[in-house]
Amino acid sequence: MKNLKTYFSKAAKIAGKNKAITDCSEAFFKDGWLTVSDLECFYSFKSDLFKDLSGKLDFKLFYEAVKNAKFIPEIKVIPNYILVGMTRLPISNDQWLVSEAENLESKGSLTQSDIETIQNISVFCGKDELRQAMQGVAINRYARTGEICAMNAHYLKTAIISNLEIDGIIPQRYCPLLFAGTCKSNQGHLKIESETESIQIRLIDAKYPDYHVVIPTNNPIKVNFNKKDLLQAIKTLSLTVNKNTDRIDFNFKPDNTCDFHSEDIDLNLETHLSLPYLGEGTDLEISFNWRYLETILKSDSSEEVLIEGSICNRAILINTYSLLMPVMRVLK
Repeated sequence: MKNLKTYFSKAAKIAGKNKAITDCSEAFFKDGWLTVSDLECFYSFKSDLFKDLSGKLDFKLFYEAVKNAKFIPEIKVIPNYILVGMTRLPISNDQWLVSEAENLESKGSLTQSDIETIQNISVFCGKDELRQAMQGVAINRYARTGEICAMNAHYLKTAIISNLEIDGIIPQRYCPLLFAGTCKSNQGHLKIESETESIQIRLIDAKYPDYHVVIPTNNPIKVNFNKKDLLQAIKTLSLTVNKNTDRIDFNFKPDNTCDFHSEDIDLNLETHLSLPYLGEGTDLEISFNWRYLETILKSDSSEEVLIEGSICNRAILINTYSLLMPVMRVLK
C-alpha cells in the first residue's frame, strides 16, 4: 500500500498539468499499467489492481476514489464503467492520442544513490524563465566523468554520479519523480524503467553554461569551520539582517578568528558574533546572502566546512563542490 500511495502521488504531479490537452488529464490503462502524461513527461506504474482495466478515464476522479478506499480498493469492471469501492467512474476505450518518444538507446542504469544525489542537487536550479537551461540538472555537460551540476546566478553545486553515459539537462520539476532503474535516451529524452515504474522525460533543449570557467582555482585562502557552529551563527545573524539583501559580513582575522556582523538599519538592529577557524590565519572581509549559504551547508553531509577563496569580490568554494558568489558591500 505504501508504494501504491507513492506511485499515485507521483502521477498526481503530472496528470492534468497541461490544460490544453484533454488526454493529459486522463489515466490510460494497458496490460496492468497506469500511465499519465503532461506531454513533457510520461509516468507509468504497475499494479495488480489494473490487470483487468483497459482504456482511459479521468485521473483525478480515479485518484480520489482510490484514496477514499484507503488505497486498498476493490475494482470491478462493468460495461462502460468501473466500480472503485462505492464510486462508479466512466471509462472509455478510445485510443490515447499522446505518444512516447521512440528510438531510445540503452544508457546503463541509475542507482538509488545516484537518484538521491540528483534530487539533492536540484534545489540549486534557477527559476529564471529567460535562462531555461538553468531550470534543470545538467549531466555530463563539459565533463565526461559522471559530473552533474545545478546552478543559478548566485550559487552552484556539482556532484558525481556513477552513470557515465547519460548526457542532458533534466528539468528540476521532474527530479522528485526519479527512481533507480535502467536508462534509455536519445538527444531529446531520458527514460528510466524498473519492474513497477517507468518515466520518460523530455530533456531541456538549451545550451548549458560552461560552469567550469567561473569556478575559482589556486585559492590561497583555506579555512575550516565546524558546520554545526557555523549554522547556528547564521541562524542568529539572520534575525537582524537587512531584508533587502539578507547580507551577513565575514571578517577573517590573522589570529584564526572570524567576526560576523549583520545589521538592519531600518530597525536599528545589529548582531556581532565570533567563531574560531582552522587554517592559516588570514585577513579578509567578505559578505554573503545568508539564505544561499545556509542552503549550501544543509545540502552537504560533512560535519566540517572548508571555505576556499582569495579576494572579497570573487566567488568562494565550499567543500570543493559548491560555489557561492559574494554580496557586494555598499561603501559608506
